[in-house]
Amino acid sequence: MRTICLAIAMMVIMSFSQVSLSEQMPSDFHTVSEIGDAPDSLWGQTEFDYTYQVIFVSFEIFGNFSDNDSIDVFALKVGSENGTRVGITTNSTASFQILSLNQTDWTIDDSISAKSTSFGEGEYYYGEMNLSMGHHAIRIEKLDVGDGLMNYSFKLVDLGPVVPDEDSFEDLSGLFSDFYLFAGFLMLLPLLIVLWWNRGEVLGRRSSMLKIEDHERRRLGRLRERLVEADSTEESDKAVIESALRQLNDSTWEAVVSDWGQPLIRHLTRQIEICAWRISGTGGTLLVGIRIGSESWELAAIRIHSPEGSGASIGEVSPAHLFHGDEVFLDTLAPRSTIFLRISVVGEPSVLGFHLSGVVGGDPMAAVPMRSIRWEEE
Repeated sequence: MRTICLAIAMMVIMSFSQVSLSEQMPSDFHTVSEIGDAPDSLWGQTEFDYTYQVIFVSFEIFGNFSDNDSIDVFALKVGSENGTRVGITTNSTASFQILSLNQTDWTIDDSISAKSTSFGEGEYYYGEMNLSMGHHAIRIEKLDVGDGLMNYSFKLVDLGPVVPDEDSFEDLSGLFSDFYLFAGFLMLLPLLIVLWWNRGEVLGRRSSMLKIEDHERRRLGRLRERLVEADSTEESDKAVIESALRQLNDSTWEAVVSDWGQPLIRHLTRQIEICAWRISGTGGTLLVGIRIGSESWELAAIRIHSPEGSGASIGEVSPAHLFHGDEVFLDTLAPRSTIFLRISVVGEPSVLGFHLSGVVGGDPMAAVPMRSIRWEEE
């Protein structure tokens, strides 16, 4: 029963194909004959060989095979920019193929063979194929080699523009909704873990900025006034200065930065944050704040330098630290610690820069702010 149904279906399909072909078959063809003996293979892979006989759609071609000839190859040129669907029809008992060629290296991209079918009371061979603009090939092969002289003919039918293969696809994305949700969660999981580990820093910094109370602001204001006053007098009280700096160390970093305003230099990385302010408008002293990250800095030292103008050196450091020339030695800076230094600069540099160096996790490390201070203009 299944075989009978399949046979009926094939007959119906073939009948529709015949009707379509008869409707599109032009009433007349341009008739040409084989010139000499057509080549028996494709041209090389470098460029098209114009010695091949070129044929076109809507052509009827007549040729023959001699005793020692079994293969003929013709060049088929398609001139339409959008390509053409080409049909081949013949009643000759030979193998007819349409070869779709790559237009760069002339390799065969695709091919079809004319297959036997019936039309009315006769039998013929038919095949069709989409061809892009350029040169392609028709290959004819004699089936019975050495059977004497054999004549053949075939027609090339223009079936119109290229017909794209319209494959129908069923949307099954709904079956994978759970997978998409699971995969999305897995991709976001590392970010959530990092945010959880740093929740104190991410959320705490903002909340601490909002919770700076009035008495804290007043205390920081008094400390700033002490440092400015000490900088403006010739005889500065070291005990007062060091007491003010120790109290700055005990204050929150955000509160100090908020009270002192926009720093002249600010350098922020994962390992360290550095801010620098000029204590007074005309004085030669800097307030340098350093906040350490999660790893300690060993053999830490801060150095000032003058890329322009006269040289600069350090005259005094508070709280007391060992210094020499233009460098202050800070020894070990503990993880998550804060230190504020009052550094007196000697000299008249036009531009002042500095950098912090040390050993972090066994590796040398340097923090170099990109900006410099216009010292003579401050």
